[in-house]
Amino acid sequence: MRSADRLSRFARGLAFAAVCGILIVPILLTIVLSFDARDYLGPLPPHALSLQWYQAFLGSKLYLGALRSSLLIATVAALAATATGVTTALFLHNRRFAGREALLTFFLSPFVIPPIVIGFGLLLTFSLYGIGNPLVRLIAAHTLLTLPFTIRTTLAGLRGVNVSYSEAALTLGAGPSSVFWEVTFPLIRRASSRASSWRGRTRSARCRGASFSPTTTRRRCRSRCSRR
Repeated sequence: MRSADRLSRFARGLAFAAVCGILIVPILLTIVLSFDARDYLGPLPPHALSLQWYQAFLGSKLYLGALRSSLLIATVAALAATATGVTTALFLHNRRFAGREALLTFFLSPFVIPPIVIGFGLLLTFSLYGIGNPLVRLIAAHTLLTLPFTIRTTLAGLRGVNVSYSEAALTLGAGPSSVFWEVTFPLIRRASSRASSWRGRTRSARCRGASFSPTTTRRRCRSRCSRR
């Protein structure tokens, strides 16, 4: 049994090291190559180090504008998803009614729907209501993609909250809003904020299809029509 346990621990450690290597090594190589003084992608190690790529990035209005837009979209989408997701999770947690599971499935549907489908649907919706601002479109798309993480994680946090805390506060004369902000929210704050900020941003950053469709498809269609 001891030899089997040792072999099992060794196999787990080897698998963990392999996964960490696959995830971390490309990032380290990218960091090293970012200091490469060559104007092309050459073999490692680089013969000389330079900050030319960082200087080019900081001196480019195009990249800095894209960085500001990305930070603005991520911040607004995270705040909107947190407010909407926490409110929705509280409603679903405190209410029991017919169709509750169907409603929860609807809110979590962006998990299973391909991002390109979501993006195309948003394109049609924005065109129908005349919403042409690209920034508004992107914020709405990223909020929609981030919302399921906030709802699911907040519901999990609410299940771990002892109801007696809220009942005790209500018994002592606190109002519903005071109970939420002073008792419930501090207990679920970590879960909801982590879901909307980190996992949600990762999800929205990976789903380029949903970002691409609401902003550029209309212009591409116009260019094709003008060619015809």
